[in-house]
Amino acid sequence: MKYLRRTFVGAVGQAWRGLAAELAPADPVSGFSQWRAGQLLRRVRLLAVLLAGVVAGGVVLDWLLLPSGIAGWTAVLRVGTAGLLLAIARAAYRHEGLHTAHGLLGAAIGVPLVVHVIGVALALGVAPTATVQLIYLLPPLAVLAVISPFPVTLREGLALQAPIHLALWIGAGLAAPALVVPVSLAGLLVGAAALWSQHVQLRTLLHYTRALSVDPLTQLANRRQIDRQLQQTQRPLSVLLIDIDYFKSINDTHGHAVGDEVLQHVADVLRTVVRHTDAVHPYSAGGCPHEVGRWGGEEFIVIAADTSLPGACAMAERLRETVERTLVASEAITVSVTVSIGVAECAPDEEAQATICRADAALYQAKDSGRNRVEAAA
Repeated sequence: MKYLRRTFVGAVGQAWRGLAAELAPADPVSGFSQWRAGQLLRRVRLLAVLLAGVVAGGVVLDWLLLPSGIAGWTAVLRVGTAGLLLAIARAAYRHEGLHTAHGLLGAAIGVPLVVHVIGVALALGVAPTATVQLIYLLPPLAVLAVISPFPVTLREGLALQAPIHLALWIGAGLAAPALVVPVSLAGLLVGAAALWSQHVQLRTLLHYTRALSVDPLTQLANRRQIDRQLQQTQRPLSVLLIDIDYFKSINDTHGHAVGDEVLQHVADVLRTVVRHTDAVHPYSAGGCPHEVGRWGGEEFIVIAADTSLPGACAMAERLRETVERTLVASEAITVSVTVSIGVAECAPDEEAQATICRADAALYQAKDSGRNRVEAAA
């Protein structure tokens, strides 16, 4: 019994941890939020325009099914809603960011739902026919279906669906109370399918983002991602270029497999030290951390956000010391590794590439001066 109880408790705990991970916002790759925001905004534009057309097209349906007095009011309501949706689509063209994308997506869904509930109340108050009941129950189910291509987390998807299910339940209660249960069940089935589709979309986007922005060997940001981050990080910032000393000799002596382990080891050290620096000195502008990446070959780069030259040099010295006092153990051999580091601070009016060139010159100076040292650019 104890074994069964432990097994059951362990299974429940694992399931709960998995659910908690799915409910949490996903940003496992540096820059993933920016990629996802772009995808969401593009789809919000399409959704808003599509819904504007459907809502405006319903004017014809209202004139066919409803008395002229009520149809006139619903026409005004529909045209105003279509205008709001087009304004949301325009805002999705002009603004960026994940929070903006979430807000516009919620507005694109919420605005037509509110109007739908009002329209159902008006329509069924004057023409409670079976045809009107059926037609005016369908929009929330359609909205549930059209949000399925949005790459959102499970928590975000549930938050989006809650008002849709509420509008569906209210609409069914107004139209035909006997249909509340079957319509609600249909909504739950469509909503579950939408959540699964959103999960697949999110994982697919994450896969392609990782392929485009992460170095497969070290799991650090690749050069493409670093270039993007350099353009987006606010000044002041400093750049650290790190080169593994005598790496070619390590490859020639021990083989490329050991060389790969050395690269992974140095990447882990850089990631750990820089992450600790983030915890002690968080980036003040929006909580953006320092970025660590593989620049190419045996070279690594650190974008030290909101960091002056003295602070960057102190960080570089911590990196150098940590690499020097740790060993790479590979099967029967142990390899000691050192690094040389060049540091440069980006001036307010300086291009990021110019800063990298100055850091590269400082790196060559460090190597010419004996390696295993830090040099600051003039």
